[in-house]
Amino acid sequence: MALASSILVEVCVDSVQSAVNAARGGADRLELCANLGLGGGTTPSLGLLKAVQNAVKGLPIMAMIRPRSGDFLYSDDEINVMVEDIRIFKESGVRGVVVGALTKDGRVDTDRMKQIVDEALPLEVCFHRAFDMTRDPDEALHDIESIGGISRILTSGQGKSVPEGLPALKSLYRKTREVVEDEPWGLTLLPGSGINAETVGSILDSLLPFGLHEIHLSGASWVDGGMLYRREGMGMGVGGNGDWGVWTTDEQKVRENPSQFHHDAFSLVLAGGRWNGMKSFTTSSLFHVAATLGAFYWPPSTLPRATIILFFVAWQLGCFGVTIGYHRLYSHRAFHATLGVREKLIQPSLECISREALVVVPSTSPTSCTSAYTQKDCADFQQVEQRFTDDPDHDPYAATRGLFYSHMGWIFLKPTYVRMDLVDREDLASDPVVRVQHAFYVPLAIFFGFIVPTFLGSLWHDPWGAFIWGGLLSKLAIWHCTFLVNSLAHWDGLQPYSDEDTSRGNLLLALLTCGEGNHNFHVSSIITRPSLTDWDPSKWIILILHRFGFATRLRRAREQDLVEATTYMRIKAQQGTDVVTSLDGDDENWEGAIWNSEQLEEYLGARKGRCVIQINGFAVDVTDYLGEHPGGAGLLRKYSTVPKQENSHVPDASWAFGGGLNNHSRAAKRQMGSYRVAKIQD
Repeated sequence: MALASSILVEVCVDSVQSAVNAARGGADRLELCANLGLGGGTTPSLGLLKAVQNAVKGLPIMAMIRPRSGDFLYSDDEINVMVEDIRIFKESGVRGVVVGALTKDGRVDTDRMKQIVDEALPLEVCFHRAFDMTRDPDEALHDIESIGGISRILTSGQGKSVPEGLPALKSLYRKTREVVEDEPWGLTLLPGSGINAETVGSILDSLLPFGLHEIHLSGASWVDGGMLYRREGMGMGVGGNGDWGVWTTDEQKVRENPSQFHHDAFSLVLAGGRWNGMKSFTTSSLFHVAATLGAFYWPPSTLPRATIILFFVAWQLGCFGVTIGYHRLYSHRAFHATLGVREKLIQPSLECISREALVVVPSTSPTSCTSAYTQKDCADFQQVEQRFTDDPDHDPYAATRGLFYSHMGWIFLKPTYVRMDLVDREDLASDPVVRVQHAFYVPLAIFFGFIVPTFLGSLWHDPWGAFIWGGLLSKLAIWHCTFLVNSLAHWDGLQPYSDEDTSRGNLLLALLTCGEGNHNFHVSSIITRPSLTDWDPSKWIILILHRFGFATRLRRAREQDLVEATTYMRIKAQQGTDVVTSLDGDDENWEGAIWNSEQLEEYLGARKGRCVIQINGFAVDVTDYLGEHPGGAGLLRKYSTVPKQENSHVPDASWAFGGGLNNHSRAAKRQMGSYRVAKIQD
């Protein structure tokens, strides 16, 4: 990606040259269309898609699905064309589709859209500006929500352009949050139309406080096509420059838009009235300067041995508070701990100024330990990172956005993460330790982070050295070692288990991060089989706690998953390409039970309280997995199938499992397969 952005910029293009120009200008995502200069764009050809994918490798592409220009009332034949196009684009690796259909009386055609969305999932689905042609935006919003699986609405607020539709957009942002509050998927707004260098400032002023995190633009115009001979009086019906010109995206126009908030973090926070990013930058800078000056005036050679030991102990305790507490206990739910253990884990996290664990407002912009990051925030961001590792849109510290960004740039840029709302927070909100830490964070953080080290140093007549080394410098060590897990652990190291994302295992980083550098299998399971061959003291401590009854319900990697993963990677290395294993089995060869809807009802009726979800046409009984699910039992329950007489519409979980809510690993897919009880056919 060209730029590390705070506001994601989507650019609509209809040619290879426009796509290249958009990428050079800093686009984060493309909407690929045909005929953009003629009525808003139509479905691109497969040849255009392939050429653009080759020209801008790695840039996410949303494909327009619109069989013709004109209105959005489609016939059965046109719907069939759209469905077939979606099938082709799914096989071709697009990020998602942009589509919309209306009824003749100006409502969202929910029946046809359900058919389209069912075919598109698990791709992302954006409802395009047909939304702006509906008779009532609030009604249309509720109709789109009822369909399920649509993650984005491209809209100008039903104005001719975004600047004209700003009042309606503010209202839509508020109502969107209300509409999807209890739904298991996210639904966001993508303002588009009339966004350029002249208007972007006022748009940021107006919409950043309401949750704006992405914009849509073209940056295009008709340019001379270069024909020397032009038959007088002839044209193709476009008129004006369109008859002899080419609709082309201008790299500079794309760059002019994001430059106002990509490159200038101060402009971003000022424009949106959000000072947190600037405060994080200022606080971090002052902290680094103070620690550096302290180390200069109190070098290690002048310190008592006790102060050096204090630095090391404070550094290691803080790291363990992050790795065992924030990461493995609260983020990944890899084990359960007694009240006493949770209290002990909270203390070193306070010592490293990682702030309180509970922030109720889910839209809180992410910070870091340098800006008093909450344990609740840390848990939320880690869960989103776990679900969408390397995703430039949804991973808070995506390594694909650059080494500096993944290390600490994300702290200052303060992006908004739509998928943060999908994290189940009930366990954190109900934890008394977390709640106490939240209520008294500031005094506790100052006490454990600075007063305690200084007091201890005074016992051996070195309070200033203890303040500098046990207070300031130990926190820098904790912060940057933690950040290395997000940055270097995704850039260099071994991948013995999986190459599905950039996570790697690195012994040097493991030594610096209390074992977190052994990162390659972290998404699948945090507590793996005991082994002294990998340096992972965090794991060893958890196993010791488990041995004495202080930690329970350890989530271990299954032996068959470890064997399959290492075998897969070994064979792939030998063959140099992807290999087919039993995990990739053909569902058409299913040898188990085949049920219809009535038989599924009977199964549910005979087993009250079972949690059965439907994935890719299979009934999957995940009851025994509820307590282990890293995303929380509540999320699975939201997708559970219950008897019809007790239930309204329940969304199919295929979209969520296929990438909508989580990029599941091969091990997770294998485990899901073991819970299937029947194939559903009506």
